[in-house]
Formats: sequence, C-alpha cells, structure tokens
Amino acid sequence: MKKLFFLVLILFFIGITKAQVTDSLCASFPIENLEPLTLQKAPNYVNLSTVDWADIAVAIHIIRYSDGSGGFNPKQVLTIISNLDSAYSGAKMRFFLHTLNFIDDDQYAIIISGDEVEDQLANENNVGNAINIYVAENYGANGRATFTPDLMFELGDYRTTQSVIVRKDVALGSTTPHEVGHYFNLLHTFHQYGGKAECPDGSNSSIAGDLVTDTPAEPKDNEARINFDSNCHFKRAGASACGISYDTTALNQINANNLMSYAPLNCRIHFTYGQLARARTTLENERRSELLKKWVQFSNQINTENPGGSLLIDNTNTILSTQYKAFADNNIHTVKTNNEIFTNYNGSGINYKHNNWNDDLTNYKLSRNFSLPISFTKSQQTAKFLDLRPVNMNISGDIFPQINFQDPWYVEQDGTQPESWKSYTSPFTPGSGDFVSYGGLFLNQSDTTKAIYKIRIPSSMTLTPSGSIVDIYLLGWDITGASLQHSGSLTTGVAFTVSNGSVTAKVKGHLFTNSPTATASNNQRKIVQGSNGYWAMVYVSMDQVWLSRSTDGVNWEKEIKISSGLTANCPHISMSGNHANIVWQETNWQGGSGFDFTGIYLRSYNLIDNTLGQTIMVDSFVPISKNFQATPVIDGEWGPSYASVMLVWKEPDGLKIKRYTHLYGWSSKGTISGTNSYSTNPSIVDYNSSNFFICWEDAANHKIKYIEASYGTSWSFFSAADVSPSYWMDNMSPQMTLVSSNKPTIVWRSRNNIVEGLSVHIRQKSADVWQNITSFSQTGPFSPNPVIGDYYSQNKMDVLWDIGNSIYKASFNGSSWTGPTFLTSNGGTGLNINRTSTYQTKALWKKPDNTIVFQNIGGTAPPAKVTAGEENEITTLLYRLNRHAIIELPKDIDSTAKGSVCFEIAGISTLYNNSEKKINYSLDENNLLASEPFRVAAENIQLKFSGAIYGAGLDLKNDFISSITEPLAKVMLKDKKSNETLKDIWVNDPSMLNQIKNGTFGEFRDIFLDLNNYLGKTVYVQVEMIGESKNIKPLIVDDYLILKDSTSIAENLAKKNYTDYALPTEYTLMQNFPNPFNPNTTITFFLPEAQYTTLKIYNVLGKEVKTVVNENLKEGYHSVDINMSNEPSGVYLYSLSAGNFRETKKLLLLK
Repeated sequence: MKKLFFLVLILFFIGITKAQVTDSLCASFPIENLEPLTLQKAPNYVNLSTVDWADIAVAIHIIRYSDGSGGFNPKQVLTIISNLDSAYSGAKMRFFLHTLNFIDDDQYAIIISGDEVEDQLANENNVGNAINIYVAENYGANGRATFTPDLMFELGDYRTTQSVIVRKDVALGSTTPHEVGHYFNLLHTFHQYGGKAECPDGSNSSIAGDLVTDTPAEPKDNEARINFDSNCHFKRAGASACGISYDTTALNQINANNLMSYAPLNCRIHFTYGQLARARTTLENERRSELLKKWVQFSNQINTENPGGSLLIDNTNTILSTQYKAFADNNIHTVKTNNEIFTNYNGSGINYKHNNWNDDLTNYKLSRNFSLPISFTKSQQTAKFLDLRPVNMNISGDIFPQINFQDPWYVEQDGTQPESWKSYTSPFTPGSGDFVSYGGLFLNQSDTTKAIYKIRIPSSMTLTPSGSIVDIYLLGWDITGASLQHSGSLTTGVAFTVSNGSVTAKVKGHLFTNSPTATASNNQRKIVQGSNGYWAMVYVSMDQVWLSRSTDGVNWEKEIKISSGLTANCPHISMSGNHANIVWQETNWQGGSGFDFTGIYLRSYNLIDNTLGQTIMVDSFVPISKNFQATPVIDGEWGPSYASVMLVWKEPDGLKIKRYTHLYGWSSKGTISGTNSYSTNPSIVDYNSSNFFICWEDAANHKIKYIEASYGTSWSFFSAADVSPSYWMDNMSPQMTLVSSNKPTIVWRSRNNIVEGLSVHIRQKSADVWQNITSFSQTGPFSPNPVIGDYYSQNKMDVLWDIGNSIYKASFNGSSWTGPTFLTSNGGTGLNINRTSTYQTKALWKKPDNTIVFQNIGGTAPPAKVTAGEENEITTLLYRLNRHAIIELPKDIDSTAKGSVCFEIAGISTLYNNSEKKINYSLDENNLLASEPFRVAAENIQLKFSGAIYGAGLDLKNDFISSITEPLAKVMLKDKKSNETLKDIWVNDPSMLNQIKNGTFGEFRDIFLDLNNYLGKTVYVQVEMIGESKNIKPLIVDDYLILKDSTSIAENLAKKNYTDYALPTEYTLMQNFPNPFNPNTTITFFLPEAQYTTLKIYNVLGKEVKTVVNENLKEGYHSVDINMSNEPSGVYLYSLSAGNFRETKKLLLLK
C-alpha cells in the first residue's frame, strides 16, 4: 500500500523543477505551495480538506553584536514569512509577522550550542502566543527548534522553553521551514522513532521512522547526512531494512525534495501531505492553546503608511499602531483610534483626519464595534486617515441666515460624534472656529448611503432685535468643484471634489429686501388689487425686481423674479381688471465708457392664473450715472382683446412718454412738454384710454407740475398747470390718483411753506379748475413721502405719509377730510398704497429690519383696532384745523412788491361752564374766510380762537408801504342776520410792514372775547385780508391739520422767530437740496448751542471757492441759500465747522 501511495505522489510531483544550486548559502530558495488533495488523507491525523485556515503569529528576533553591528537584514524578514506561508499552505496554515525584535548582545550573537544559553535567550525575549524565531549571527548548526514538550521529553530533549533558532545565512532558504516543522513535531525523514527503523514496505510506518506514512523509508546511520548527493539523488543504493532494499526511486522523488530531509538545502522544497497533516494536528492539539488565536492587527493608516499613534481596545488596552492583539473568544469588541488628526503630516502642510475603518464608509466614527472571525484567522481593524482640503460655503441673497453644517466626522470636545448640526456665519471656511484644527474637509465623500457632509439653509430666520420671522426659499446653488445630493433643496448632502471647491446657496427672503429703495419712490405704485380681490405687489431686492401675489391679502406667495438680470430698480405696477402691467428699469453701467445702457422694460401679469407675459424692452437711453433713476410709470387698460397703455419715465434731458395700443403697437417716443433734466418723479393716471394725466416734480424750481397728454399720429400736450403755489419752496414727491368723475388728485410734500416744518398737501382738479389745497403738517426735521389711493367709482380717498418710522393717514369721505390718524410707530420707509381699489386700500412699506409689511387701510375690511401700546394701533390724533389764506403781493396788490402775506386762524370755539364747543369753518366757496354761524344763547359765553399773521419773502419799498391804507388782516365778529360788524376783534395795521421791509415777520395771538353784549344773537367770525377793498380774493384758502396737541396756535405756527421743533441733540449737517442743482441750492444745519460757525465750499482739489457763513450763530436750525452761477459744473465739498464739530458733504453742480 505504501508503494502505491508513493506512486501517486511520484505522479503528482512529475514536472517539478528542481531549484538551481547556488554558491551562496544566503540565497533564498523557493518553497513550493502544496495544496491539500481532498481525496487524500493522512492516517491518524486531521483531514486537511475539512479544517479552516489558521493564521499563526511569528515573532522574529534578529540577534546582533552588542554594538549593533551584524545581524540579519530586516528588510528580508517578510521573505521568511512568505517561505513559511508557501511551505505550510497545504496545511491551511498562514503566518504573519507579529513582532520584529532586535537583540544586541555578543553572548547571543554567536551560539555554539547549549540548552542553557538557548533557554536563557528564549526566557528573556519570547513573545507569547507566537512562534519565536531567533536569527543568529552565527550558530553551531544551520538551525534548531524545540518539539512540543511531550515529544521533547520522549526524545530525550530537555529544553524548558519553546523557540526556533536559525543561522542568518540560511534563514531565507529551507532551513526555517525545516526547523518550524520540528516545532510542529515533524521528524526527519530518516528518523527512527523509538529506535525502530522504518521498513521500506511501510508495514511499520505508523510506529517507526518519522511516523508519517507517505514519506519513503530512509536509512539512518552515521552516513545519513550524505543520503543524497548534490544533484538531489539518493546515493546509497543497495541499503536495506527489515530485509528489504530501500526504494531508490521513491527516495529520489520524495525525500530528496522533502523539507524534513537532510538533502542539500537547495533540494528541499516541500512537505508531503502526511507531514502537513501531522503539523496541523500538532497545531490543533499540542500547540492549540499557544498558537490558535484570533489575531487582530490594529493600525492607523495614511495611504499605505503607518503614521504612528495608538488605538484603544475595549476601552482598557492601548496598543501602538500596526500591533496585533490575540483574542480567544467570540464576543463583540470595540476599537477606537486615539488619533483624530495628524497635523502637518511629514511636514507636508496637509492635515490628515480619521475618515473610516477598513475602507468602509459606514464605519466613520473614531470608535467601532467589531466581531471576530469564526476561524483562527488574522483580521485587521485599520483606521483610515484622509487628507483635509480647504473648501468654502457661502450664502448669496438678500438675507444671510446662518449656514447649518453637519459633519459626521466632527469630534466634540468630550470626544463624542453626535452628528449634530452646527451654525456658522457665511462665508464659512472650515479651518476656523470649531474647525480650526481641521483646516478643511475630506474630498470626494459622495456616497450618500454612507457618511456625507450636509449643508442646510434654514427655511426661516428670526431677525434681531425686531423679532420678525422671515421665510427663506432657495433660488438655486452655485457650485465649483463640488456635487450636491439635492440641488433643489435647502438641505442637501455635499461632496467637494477639489481643493478650494465652493458651494453657494442663492436664497431669497420672503417679503424681505436688501435694497434701500425696495418700495420707493412714492411716485410709483408697488401694490395693486384686481377686480377679483387678489393682490399683487412688486419690490426691489438684490438689484432685481420681484413679484408676489396674495389671494386673501394676508398670505403672500413665493416671489417671482421678473427682471432679466441687469441691475434692476424702480418697479411700478398698474392694474386693469385682473391684468397688471409692471414696468421697471435695468442698467448696464460700464463706468461712463460709452457703453452705458438703461432699458425700460414692461411685462404683463395675469392675476388670476399667476402667469407672466414676455419681457418687452420699451426703450433705452444712456444714463448720466450708475444710480440714475428713471422711475418709469404706466397706466391704462390691458386685457386679452384690448390694450391701451401709456408709459412715462425720466431720461437725462427730460420726461419721456410712449403709448401702446393693440391696434397700432408702440408709438414714437415723445418728450413731455415743459420737462427738462430737473423733471423727476412722474406719476400718471389713465383718463379715458386716449388721454392721460401726468404730474411730476420740477426739482430746479421746487414745483409740482401737471399736464395732460394724448397721442393720435403725434403727441399732444395740454392743460399744463403748476399745482403747487408759485412762491412755495421744496415741493417734492408727487403722486396722483383719479377719483370718481375723473378728478385727478395729487398729493405731495413741502417744507417751511405753511409752518416751519413739513407738510403734506392734497389738491384736486374738478371741472377744469384746481381746487383748494388741503394740508397736514408736522413740525420736525423729517421728510415724509405721501401716497394716495382711491376707491373705484367712489369719491373717496386715503392719504398716507411717513414721518420717521411713524405712519399717518387722512381720509376723504366724499365731502370732507377726516383724521388724521396714527397707524403705527413701527413703520419704515418706501410707503406705498394701491389706487382704484374695489374692496380695500392696503399699504406696504419697508421696515427698518428690511421686511416688507402690509396693512389694511380702509374699505370693506378696515383694520381692527387694538389696545393702546400695541403695534398697528390706530389712534385719531388730537389736531387743530387751521384755515389759511395767502395774498401774493406782486400779483394781487402791486407788481413792484415781492413776497406774500398770510393769515391763519385756528381753533374757533365757544367756552361755557368749563366746556368747549368747536365752531366749524364756512363751506361757502364765496366766503371761506368765515366761521359757521353760532348762537349766543346764554350769558358768560366766551369766543376763543388763535391767529397768526406773517409775511414771507418780503422785499418792499417805502412808497408801497405808504400806499397801503387798509389792514393787512382783520378779524371781526358779525351779525348773521344783518352782516353788520359787531366788533373788530383783531386788526393788523399795515404800519407793521415798516418794522421789517426785507425778510419775514410774524405775529400770533390767542384771543378770548366775552359775548355777553351779543346775547341772543346769531353771530359768526369773519376774516378780511389786504385787498378786500379792491375785491381781491386770496390766492389760496386751504385747511390744514397740525399733528400736535396744543392750546396755542403759536406753538404750532412756528415762524422764523419762534421754533417748536423736535430738535436734535447733536450738531447736524444736512444734505443740500436740490442736489444736483443749477445754480441755486440750500444748505441746512443744526447747532445745539450758540457757536462761532463757518460754512465753506471747496472744489475737489481742496481750493476754497466760497465762504458762506463766518459768524457767531444762535442755537437751532439755520438754512443758507447758495448761488454758484460763477462756478463750473462738477463735484464740490461743503464743510461745516462749529466748536469742535467738523463735517463735510458733497454737492453736485450741473449746468
């Protein structure tokens, strides 16, 4: 049977090429892999086809001289391991380098022989749970190894330690597998176990010889070491045992190449199956507790390198990177790298951070749980480190919420990794703040099923300190060197692909703006209501025009950007049925290079289905500056089958006009008659789809102008008029509406015309005649921008204006103005209101926190009143109704005189028993300077009123003064029945003109008159002005309401010698007005105390061109008029010096 088995082996090994003999014993000889055959089994040993692979730890100790010289080349250590793997692969045994140790000791460098020395060496250096292989500088033999203790005792070897020793010059050949074979109880092929020679027929192979049945019997005597010649041939033919000759053929084929033979080193290349089975059986039994472990190598790794550091096992044991640990259980264990980051690795300037375990991105925390393999095989737990690269995350838009960022790899200070969202201010570049130690992020982390960075832009933001909540929506993402998981969402995974990659979230705050002119100017409409009750509004943000719709007037839909991409501004929206037209301007400014361009654009909008028409460029021109405002306006009819609209806008040389009809398309562009470079802020209303009413501000002359326009085959302009009185100054910011019976009604503001402060004025044209002006005044250094809206087919109007952050309202109920009312102190700028409302009037404005807010003003759903102190409180103000009459001297009295005389009367009432009854003014158009009649029904009734007379802009000659023979103004009490004058209450003698000929004068009084002498009569108060004898009527008689509670008109009628401002507490230099100007402008400043003051004007080279003020001035406001007709056009500087105060501003002279 043994011969048959030998034959099988011989056939199996046919074709094996012998290793070439070399001259150097240091050479590494190839060791052949012998895969186990599943049908072959070694008797009495394990079945190699059924066992699992086992990984065996090897500790290699290189012995050198004490001075560190000599020794085996450590770079070839892995070749030893590789040779062992090849030799024992048939036994499913693998080897790995557990420990590489250096022993520098002359005593051990040269070991001649001796159990005691070898035991001492092993005792001092052996590593547990591993085969300890000592590579000696010199040794008395090629090598030596210990058997298992039982076999050693049986064989008479009394070593107390377990180890393998090889000489360094043969360590790479067959010697090391040979000696390790002894470690696994393999005997030499010539061994005679128990002193018994193995019979060549194999009859006693299981109890004699080498105890392996598939190695042929081999003679052993003193010549055993020369059983084989240098050609790997058995050379002792004729030798015998048990009376049988040894099988020369089998010995040549098997033992000559066997690693456990004493054939020449180069001949030995493999084991037999029986030997492998015996070795594996030894491992499973005698060596089991020592070597069969579940080994795990724990490493930190950068690329393929070991960066060092350590790892923590089961929260108790710390081992250095690349070290192994043996486990003998099947429990779940934990591992954690103690190194989150390697900074400036190897001086590269690059940081490497822990990214994953074992290239598995689902395990990305610093610690992880792991299971051991079922078999005794080696496994690895490798903490992979990747480089960090700088990246950028940004937000662009009109609102800048915090960037929320989730880094699954981020490690908190307590060492945890909760994957929480963290907030950062845009722009966010990891490498600062929480990420200061990182210096960047990982690149190419794009597997969304595993760890991935995430960025989130909040869907809302609470503003501070106002507390307003702004919804935020995404416009899109700009990405460079990155990819997004959800490009249409505010929350998305993000993977950066290159250094300095960036992602920018383009966002829009709902009803939020970053534009200072978001809802300005007041001449333009920003909000409309359709006939179906839906609302639409437009405003500017991020230099673009946005449109939003509301179906209920409360909730507003997501904005739509309607501009085309250039710098857009000044939108205006008008309504026709349920179709709106939106006009705006877009500018491409190239710095005055000749390629500058401003276009006027138009787009229609269907309020019902929320659809936009195509963008139409109506016209274009070259602007004179980057911030030139054309403020286009539009009105007219627009529908599916009919269109007739007219547009007006400002260009550098005047106001332009164009008309569109569905039949004829666009007209030619016209220039509105009487306009020039100072004409600005146009407003337009449609009269009958053919004729349009237009008003604007003449900034050069501080006037409000009006004209009517139509277009047939050419432009026609007619009915031109000055709406503001000719002597009034600082008339600005007009807006027009059209009430029932097609009455154009204009609102505007002015300064220092009626009172020393600000006034809002309303004037209506009815029956081709401009009617009286109604004014609402407020003393104080603010600039209201009034707006007006009307109710469709009703003779009703609302006027709103802002003063500071407070908003006021006055209403016309069809016959008279009521109010004013205080709407809110939480207002802002850019107040706007819809016109021609079917249901409601709604106002919008921009609050100081940049939110756009809305409030119902009137109509079928008036705003609910709230308790005092709450926002949007609606309070009817205490006010005075003043009647005001003006005589313009050059026009009405004498052409040589300059200036005007004004009389005001206010607060006419009767006092009786500590109660006051208000007396209204006459509504008789022929006698407006009178009160309504009232009856003196009892004794002790008093008449009370306040009055003021003042002149403005007077320049009078003595001859003129002496020619005046009638009072400047006279207040009389008259009998209603007879019109007889009962008493001259207050007579203003013309001699008071002698007190001041050039300038402004004033006198005011509070009047109390006892009426006991007129008991039982019906009386009224009558005022007569200068010129009454000539039947000259005042230029204007109007009413105005002063928004201030007072018992004396003098406190409100703040003339030049009496101020009642809400004064600033600091030095203030205001911007000149107008600006630009030609050639006149006014500079106003405030002094909180008397001070020597200079006001000088310089050119841009710093040369003084004019000294305007150089004197001691009292505290208060001061205004000076500047004439620069002798200076060239250009930018100038004006500088105010008062005490320690210095401030300089710019002004622009354009000729």
